[in-house]
Amino acid sequence: MDYVISMFVDRPYVVSLVITFLIVAAAERGWLRMFLWLIVGTFIGWLSEFTSTRTGFPFAWYEYYPASFPNELWIAGIPLFASLSFAALSYFGHSAVYTLMSPLRKGPNGIERTENMQLLLSLKVALWAALLTTWTDFVVDPVAHLGEYWFLGKIYFWITSSAAWHFDIPLWNYFGWLLTIFTIVYANQRIDGFLIRRGFLHRSAFRLPHLPLWSIGYFIGNYLFILAVNIYLYYNPAVPPEKQIGLVLANTALFVAAFILFTVLCIRYKLKSSASYTS
Repeated sequence: MDYVISMFVDRPYVVSLVITFLIVAAAERGWLRMFLWLIVGTFIGWLSEFTSTRTGFPFAWYEYYPASFPNELWIAGIPLFASLSFAALSYFGHSAVYTLMSPLRKGPNGIERTENMQLLLSLKVALWAALLTTWTDFVVDPVAHLGEYWFLGKIYFWITSSAAWHFDIPLWNYFGWLLTIFTIVYANQRIDGFLIRRGFLHRSAFRLPHLPLWSIGYFIGNYLFILAVNIYLYYNPAVPPEKQIGLVLANTALFVAAFILFTVLCIRYKLKSSASYTS
């Protein structure tokens, strides 16, 4: 029980991420698929971090600061909150890409998505989901690396530093995100295919308005939060000049603006096309 309380107190951003994932996944796919995605995604995320902290693959070599997690649950040297994040982020990446690749229309429950199981289980959705989630990491990691200057805290440090070309973040870190997210999504697609062939269709546990937009909304909300933290760090005199916080802020603004502009234009185009087709 102490572990749960500690996560709510010390990692509220992870708790909000996981709760949002549980709600959206259950609404889109039902309780069974939500639970399976949580288990598979958490395990693969944990395994990737376990091997990276011992061999440097796939994220490059790093270690966590145990003192930053005095009351949290660890599994073989990896804090549980980090592994849970991979399950949630991979799901949001998959759901958002599936929405952006699907026809959209306005229905009785708001914006609705035309379901296509072949597209849902396709390799291109898995690849683009990995790219989208890694795109997010290009925004998050440079700011998380400065966690000692905001409430996140100093939670990890890189042992591999020779290829730290992106604000002290090694290139291999982003390769690791691509590989890990792709593996999680692909594994869950295969589970989906197995269940569908045996008659287990996706059944929503409950309805949410504008359901296809929730995953996209998560990414936008997360981006705006990171942008706000970045602005705070820009005006924080405790951040030393060598941290290049101005360039980090520019990096965040560029990636955030590109994502929001693309998604808004894509959704507007799909809705306009749907309206023209029905009329």
